[in-house]
Amino acid sequence: MKTTMPWNKGVAVGQKAPLKHYQVWRIRRLLETEGKLRDLALFSLALDSMLRSSDILRLKVGDICGTHLKPKARLRIQQKKTGKPVEVELSEYARTALASWIIRSGKTETDYLFTRRGEPHGESLSSVRHRQLVKKWVQAIGLNPEDYSTHSLRRTLPSFVYHETKNIEAVRNLLGQNSVTATSRYLNVGGKDSLNVARPFRL
Repeated sequence: MKTTMPWNKGVAVGQKAPLKHYQVWRIRRLLETEGKLRDLALFSLALDSMLRSSDILRLKVGDICGTHLKPKARLRIQQKKTGKPVEVELSEYARTALASWIIRSGKTETDYLFTRRGEPHGESLSSVRHRQLVKKWVQAIGLNPEDYSTHSLRRTLPSFVYHETKNIEAVRNLLGQNSVTATSRYLNVGGKDSLNVARPFRL
């Protein structure tokens, strides 16, 4: 009888872990120290925007900048997967990182925001390379790269928000998802979390 090799044999599956606050800052400091402006801008935008990798990589400079190629504090980005717009707010840190990258790389308004090194006016960075970079960053601060992916960056800020507020509807809006159910699955909350909420009210 012929046996079929499981599709996920040897592959890490399931939800990828979000980053903790101190881990975010360790990666930022590492990229700052190494002078990797593109990676710092990419990392910062991914965290603040909570966008999928596919949406981040198709952004052009003009999509995030106002006059004089200055990154805007608030953006409205059309999501590729859902076709719906989502509101994005960028911190001063992210805007500074993006501005430094845009100026240093000599990009114009019509250039892709993130491209391969040495090709500021070239094609967009690939999703494969984006994933490799995330794994490289987390490994550099001592984390297991198998536990992290580009979704780790998308999930990080929403995880902070949910942990502090338990407001799943607010998180759904931040992620631009269609249902609270989808958001609960995405953050890996639900049954276990519900029990934690109920614990103080035991009769």
